[in-house]
Amino acid sequence: MARGIALFADFRQIHLCDEDYKGDLADAWTAKATDDRIACAGDIIGIGTEQADDVSVVVEILVAEPKQLAGEHVTEASLKVKHPRIAVLGCTDYLPDAKRFAVTPGTWRVRSTHTDIAKKEKIRVQLWPAKAKAPRVLVRYKQPAPVAKPVPQGRPKNRKQTIDAALRGEVDVALEVLLSLHTSGDAAASAAAAEILAFQGRWKEMVPCAKALLANPDAVYAGNVLDDMKALLQRAKGLPRPGKRAPERRDHYDKAVEDARTGKRFKGKPKELASHCFALAVVFNVDDEIIARWDPKHPYMHFDEAAEVARAYVRKNKLDEAWAVLECRLSRWYPVDAAQVLPVVLLTDSLLAPLMTPERAELVLRTRRAVY
Repeated sequence: MARGIALFADFRQIHLCDEDYKGDLADAWTAKATDDRIACAGDIIGIGTEQADDVSVVVEILVAEPKQLAGEHVTEASLKVKHPRIAVLGCTDYLPDAKRFAVTPGTWRVRSTHTDIAKKEKIRVQLWPAKAKAPRVLVRYKQPAPVAKPVPQGRPKNRKQTIDAALRGEVDVALEVLLSLHTSGDAAASAAAAEILAFQGRWKEMVPCAKALLANPDAVYAGNVLDDMKALLQRAKGLPRPGKRAPERRDHYDKAVEDARTGKRFKGKPKELASHCFALAVVFNVDDEIIARWDPKHPYMHFDEAAEVARAYVRKNKLDEAWAVLECRLSRWYPVDAAQVLPVVLLTDSLLAPLMTPERAELVLRTRRAVY
């Protein structure tokens, strides 16, 4: 028997379980399980997906092990069943409404074959009676290699080329040209130079560059560049002190998420729904949900979202986790003004600034940013 269903893979996973399961996947989703895209907790299995998106799932109940199908990623795990039906559902779907499939109580082997992963993922789930075995990966998905863009050669000839070089991580030659432009009165170049000098810890040299822009604010079109220069001047005096944060409003958050999930606004828009729920967690200060809803593969979650997750980790005193989230999103920091070359918030935010060691600051400088 085979039947196709459409599921929303919230948190990049779908579940297969006994219809009255007792297992908990919370501890089963280890780093290895996440990489393997399969997690098992006895009477429930989690199948990982590429994106938090709609996936097409075909479930096939068999009497014996089938021939392995061609797939981009193929896994197996064992499922213990005590009741005559199993449920197949998205991670956050309501269990009573889940699709059911009739099976014989006992131990079943589950094979998940993933195809069209980079486009519209499809998963064929095949079950057959078999002895319990550890989860395994039969075929591992390989991410397609990124297409490299040609990089201009030689010394930058103007401010635009210099800013582009700085964003590519070529900060040495960029800073030399920016300081020359600063001396000639280019206040926008002064702001960019101030950002690089700050990340290099050259605070005394940074100050006149930052002041040059504040004296000529019309050189930029985004007011946040002026705010960044003011914040850097304050940062030159010492680390910022954390301010008081509003209390968590979990009840407001839960209601807003439920309204979003059941309303018409996000119907058929799983990526937008996931992004919206993340934003709600930020607005209502629910750190556990900010962390749980962070998805590094989500196309709408860039550096600013990573910064919110890092702050949540810092508040939990998980500093290594905070930096890991930031590091994975450095390339997706985007400027809003042509004078910006670096995420200044890493130096001026009271929660993020203490994370910035000289080595990490150098990594930020050398990382290619604004990668679309």
